[in-house]
Amino acid sequence: MHVLELREELGLSAEQVSAVTEVFKRMRDAAVIAGEKFIVAETALDDAFASGQLGDDVLMQLLSES
Repeated sequence: MHVLELREELGLSAEQVSAVTEVFKRMRDAAVIAGEKFIVAETALDDAFASGQLGDDVLMQLLSES
């Protein structure tokens, strides 16, 4: 369970709930950005492998960018 779900049981103040909510939003936003970057990198790797002409240098570059 998330701390926000347990806020009453934990006796969190309004200030604490606000602070935890802000941290959660920042964490979620960062996770979404990381997920989007991962999908772009995965697509680039898939496309490179599908082309059948993936060299070591391009593979290493794509992996370093992912």
